[in-house]
Amino acid sequence: MQYFDFHHHKKELSGGIYNLVMDEPPAQRWFSAGIHPMDITENWQQKFEEINRKVLSSRCIAIGECGLDSRAAAPHSLQDEVFLKHLELAESLRKPLIIHCVRRHQDLIRLCGNAQVPLIVHGFNKKSETARALLGAGFYLSFGAELLRSVSLQEIFREISPDRFFLETDDSEIEIEEIYSKAAEIKQMTVFQINEQIVENLSKLKK
Repeated sequence: MQYFDFHHHKKELSGGIYNLVMDEPPAQRWFSAGIHPMDITENWQQKFEEINRKVLSSRCIAIGECGLDSRAAAPHSLQDEVFLKHLELAESLRKPLIIHCVRRHQDLIRLCGNAQVPLIVHGFNKKSETARALLGAGFYLSFGAELLRSVSLQEIFREISPDRFFLETDDSEIEIEEIYSKAAEIKQMTVFQINEQIVENLSKLKK
């Protein structure tokens, strides 16, 4: 059985959604492309023009990762501007948006109030209140390696509706099989059932 890794940085993996590095050509596999908030600079518009070209590939199935991060050097106003450009691009191409967000979730919800594409917050590892707010606003949540360690995150995952989550490795060295196994244990489902659910969730992103 092939496990779908919703967001990863591993060049050697052929499956899942590979997060394309800025200076890479479009990948010969499914990928996403965007400007990470930590990478926003004065010449971000030039980078964004490159993104615009790369995402025209039929292999690009999502925009991102992009988003908001309170730790980033770029001012919040500039982060907002760049993020909204990504959202606009995603809507023009009718592709889902993979989002990185650190301590700016209320701003994220506000900016996405009228979004017309699926929105996925990747690497979710925040509190239950944040999860409820995001889910209530229509976001999907993607869980990664922290699901193996954090009891509080496991409680959030236990309660989340099956049609609102994905699983990923991001930039960790953890194998995606480990995360699927833990997810199945928490949900009291089989790994096969978890995989089938994620396949179904993926199909909804493409509509």
